[in-house]
Amino acid sequence: MATDRLRSLDGLRGILAVYILLGHTMPFVPATSWLGWLARGASHGRAAVDVFFILSGMVIFRSLRRWQSERPGRTVAMAFLRARAARLLPVYLVALMAACAALSLGDPYAVLPALSRPEARDIVAAGWPPQAMTHLAVHLMMAQGLFPPAMLPDAEFSILGPAWSLSTEWQFYLCLAAILVLRRPRPAPLVAGLLILSIAGRALELLPPEWQFGRAFLPQEAAYFALGVASDALARREAKSSGLFAVALIGCILSAVFDGGFAKIGAPLFWAVCLTSLWAQSAVGRLTRRLLCLPPLLWLGAVSYPLYLIHAPVQRALMLAAGNLASGDPWRFVWLWVPPAILLPILAAWLLHHLIELPGQNWAKVRGPAPITAGG
Repeated sequence: MATDRLRSLDGLRGILAVYILLGHTMPFVPATSWLGWLARGASHGRAAVDVFFILSGMVIFRSLRRWQSERPGRTVAMAFLRARAARLLPVYLVALMAACAALSLGDPYAVLPALSRPEARDIVAAGWPPQAMTHLAVHLMMAQGLFPPAMLPDAEFSILGPAWSLSTEWQFYLCLAAILVLRRPRPAPLVAGLLILSIAGRALELLPPEWQFGRAFLPQEAAYFALGVASDALARREAKSSGLFAVALIGCILSAVFDGGFAKIGAPLFWAVCLTSLWAQSAVGRLTRRLLCLPPLLWLGAVSYPLYLIHAPVQRALMLAAGNLASGDPWRFVWLWVPPAILLPILAAWLLHHLIELPGQNWAKVRGPAPITAGG
């Protein structure tokens, strides 16, 4: 499939990143305000991250085909991991430093007690956690998902909240690298393995609560990656890809239902609709592609990764400033905080994209294997 036919998925990234941005903004708006309806509509940020996982499964498996002419082994596995590290780490480290700086500025709930609602505290922590240096070391290794509460409480969200999903991504990359050491990954076995891993994740929920892993643990999200891998096979019209996609979609829906009830099935179903944009033969596909390829969405898709990470520390710093200026008035806080809390993260993401992300991508391309054109 030609690369330009995947442009619609860049637009999808833009939608998801903005949705998460709004979802982390609206809980700090009084529910009785005229923005309350938007707060309720943007309250499914985790579902947006689930779609990101599906998209990642498709894109990462597609990138593995660049190595399809290489012999499996440690060298090719390390090359894959270096390429992924070059993609993730530069922006991540800058956002992590920004998060540390924002945490050191003070407690936003002390400045404006009206903000202190449970859903708000799930997004913005009051300050540095106990064992702060341990949390920082875990974040630097992107290992947040490997520690249940009994070992390190709140390991997933303690410093840079959105980075929990990067830990999940990195675990996925390590699994792929382990496979690359021995053989070339194939869609059907990989999908089957990820679905089995998802079943294991559901079984781990039988453990005592303090020993249950959170959503940053790969088995909890493995079904979404499986659906992404199957989507790549379907997009390439490979043999038996329709059946593989159906199995992955059903497995993903069942995993979502067991995880959070029928409200969780929106992510795989939304993905199935967006995937139609890759086929222009159907009226639904043409319409979906036209919507996802709107220039503003493509632009937001280009900056979606830095936007996803940097919005949290930027919003926290703005929260402290607006809280001080609001003098305890939650309505004044809304007007002072909401506009810059949406616009300034987008500006910061644009700067990170051009100054950090693009140079890192160019470095990875220079040192990665040559793209495979025949058969890929």
